[in-house]
Amino acid sequence: MLPAKVGKQLGRPTYSLTGWLVTKFFKWHNLILEENAVKLSNIQPNDTVLELGHGPGFGLQVASQLLMGLEGKLIGVDYSQYMHEMASKRMKEQISRGKVVLYCSDLVNMPIEENTVDKVFHCNCYYFWPDLKAGARAIHRVMKPGGTMVTTLRLDSVIKAANINVLTGDKSEWRSGESWRPEVYMEALQSCGFTDVRMENKREKRITFQAIFATAVNRSEAVYYPVNKQNLGATTSTVVMQRISRLKRELQLLSAEPPPGVSCWQIEGRVDELQAQIVGGANTPYEGGVFTLEINIPERYPFEPPKMRFVTPIYHPNIDNAGRICLDALKLPPKGAWRPSLNISTVLTSIQLLMAEPNPDDPLMADISSEFKYSKPLYLEKAKKWTTEHAVQKNKGCLETDEKTAENKTKKTAHKREALSAHENLEHTKKIYASYVLYNGCNFQMVPYLAHARKALQHLPLQEMLSNKVGKQLGRPTYSLTGWLVSKFFKRKNKILEENAVKLCNIQPNDTVLELGHGPGLGLQAASQLLTGREGKLIGVDYSQYMHEMASKHMKEQISRGKVVLYCSDLVNMPIEENTVDKVFHCNCYYFWPDLKAGARAIHRVMKPGGIMVTALRLDTVKKVASKDMFSGESWRPEVYMEALQSCGFTDVRMENQTEKFITFQAIFATAVK
Repeated sequence: MLPAKVGKQLGRPTYSLTGWLVTKFFKWHNLILEENAVKLSNIQPNDTVLELGHGPGFGLQVASQLLMGLEGKLIGVDYSQYMHEMASKRMKEQISRGKVVLYCSDLVNMPIEENTVDKVFHCNCYYFWPDLKAGARAIHRVMKPGGTMVTTLRLDSVIKAANINVLTGDKSEWRSGESWRPEVYMEALQSCGFTDVRMENKREKRITFQAIFATAVNRSEAVYYPVNKQNLGATTSTVVMQRISRLKRELQLLSAEPPPGVSCWQIEGRVDELQAQIVGGANTPYEGGVFTLEINIPERYPFEPPKMRFVTPIYHPNIDNAGRICLDALKLPPKGAWRPSLNISTVLTSIQLLMAEPNPDDPLMADISSEFKYSKPLYLEKAKKWTTEHAVQKNKGCLETDEKTAENKTKKTAHKREALSAHENLEHTKKIYASYVLYNGCNFQMVPYLAHARKALQHLPLQEMLSNKVGKQLGRPTYSLTGWLVSKFFKRKNKILEENAVKLCNIQPNDTVLELGHGPGLGLQAASQLLTGREGKLIGVDYSQYMHEMASKHMKEQISRGKVVLYCSDLVNMPIEENTVDKVFHCNCYYFWPDLKAGARAIHRVMKPGGIMVTALRLDTVKKVASKDMFSGESWRPEVYMEALQSCGFTDVRMENQTEKFITFQAIFATAVK
């Protein structure tokens, strides 16, 4: 499951903690690729240049510096709304001067005129295209004859990612299992009008990467797959079968695990006509009502959104008298946010959220929107009245006087009961789901609703939610995609701190050593190599079950020999006897303790008199994190921590600057007295 989620986030980062962490991965891993793709493109001052999958905008920044001519222009296209907004912010000045234009669009539908682009470049991008040939044709369409394209990648990293199914995913989904292979990509380019397609090895700053070059030829010389009636019929048949198969899966999922307060079913066995019902949320003017919706599935679904409208009249600024709904998820880009990865369930849940939190800034009914903004009591009164008249009475009438057959009547009643069954918990679920939609790194399907949802949920600002979530995950990583990425973050950022904390402890072969907040086990591995005496023993304590199991796996051999013992426990309750530990070390840890003094007392309790503790941190990084409100209060400050140590039985408490491999960090020393 995790590899598939990683693949989706790498291909299309979202407004989520995971998406934010993925941007950090881009910054670390893509920067050299982006810079070299620009360099190899041989950009001239008056060129029109296109970057595909521009991400946070590193490549855009480099390319824009070369387009110094009056006619020089830079275009960026990315499928991720999050990346589009991040790059727009980064390139704000160039956009305002008209030198840069960014589109949030998929590759096939990018709104760029034919024969207008001189150079194209992209990095770590093509493996996420749903259809390589369709993507290649779309690029060829916009390029001038003789235009060049450069693709950069690190093949060794790509192969590793493919081996753990990050790039292949479920082959029934939107990616082909072999599309990551360079030869498959190059074959697609050759078949769609590119010539001189070749791959070369390159090296920059001791990093080896690959560059794939391609030149666009004239339209008359381009080789496209012929579209005859036979092929068209086969394609149409395949699309129809895929559509039916997907709809069946969606309906099965809706039946087995419907969203709270939502139900959906087919009308008389027709796969393209559905009905749904949504229960009005508690503490909203629609409470107690059951609202029926009509759903029509277009022939090109899921490449076009379903058509939905309310059959039950509803008084709402974003829903008109004909039941039409103003919602980004029901419209195609660039005006809308529909994507093939969405489904009926997520759209219905988004409508449910819209009912609870109207968006008066994008109304269909201007008069109702004005009431909502400036006379909310009147709006609530009218909305409740409409609910009573139409949603409550109509549903009662359906149960009593439905003119359809008894079988259909029973079915409809069952659907109503199914929708109402979750009514009691709907409001609580709505709040949780709303924040989950916005900020959880695991539900990628809902993210395109963010533009509306962020306006609707202004009491849950993105920065605050992300900060809180980052802080919680850094302090106690969980079994989740976010937790997995945080563990990678630890491995990259904490390694030098862990190794130096061990070194500064001056561990002797027969010491008993304790690491607090051991994380994936980097410090444990370094310390265990020094405890070569018969009495040497290493203890690890971590509050995260995920980190405990990860470290247990890394230290499996030492644990089996009795040299290492790991506990999944909080600091205050760690099951270690008094006066048994010689050395203690921890890195980037104390700021997550609920109570510094309680933690200091717990450590002091287990340490031998004269025992030494070393705390390693990078203060500059800690200050940056604290500025984003990821820590609570002032407990992150070293002086607060050191004061807590002194008040709980530690002496010679001091902080020193240390340098290792050009990295400056801080080490806090303390000696236990009894």
